[in-house]
Amino acid sequence: MTLRSKGILRAGVAAFALVIGFAARADEPVPALYDGANKTYNISAGSILRQGEGFLTGIVATIGASTPTIQGTGVCTKAACPVIYNGTAAFARRTRLTIPSAKKETVAQKIENALGLPVTELVGHTLRRGDNGRSVLHLQEGLNKKGAALTIDSNYGQATEDAVRSFQGKNSISADGVAGPATLKALGIYRAEKG
Repeated sequence: MTLRSKGILRAGVAAFALVIGFAARADEPVPALYDGANKTYNISAGSILRQGEGFLTGIVATIGASTPTIQGTGVCTKAACPVIYNGTAAFARRTRLTIPSAKKETVAQKIENALGLPVTELVGHTLRRGDNGRSVLHLQEGLNKKGAALTIDSNYGQATEDAVRSFQGKNSISADGVAGPATLKALGIYRAEKG
């Protein structure tokens, strides 16, 4: 292995580690001085909404067991964020609010985005043991959505082949362990042509 290929491998592993570090992250905490005007927050069950920013001011409402969303109306301080709840202006403790996460990405998409690769559907591919790359990432992600428990590593090894064979058997597809058009269509990740 050359020094250049070792450097590329290290960069890929670092990007993968970066993605995995964020994989479990859901909603983000609200930072101090966050401008929440016209933004939606998630609020924790049991939170108390108050008339003023201080914690000794009158109670407007107590949030029940569900975790509703609530509308922000301005800039948060270190302690509280101004909100509207059931048409009433109030303040909620900043630590009880989270910013809803954006559209959920698949693990394959997170890895591709961290590596700067485009997210694509598999177009006219047939994948088999020994293949690797982003097409295999999509295949592994698709199999995991259907119940497999693969490590998404972009390598079509024995575990991926076994998962493909199992999926094929459950879906009346010739169980050969090769992910061709019928298998990819059944996984919902295949298009016959670009465009």
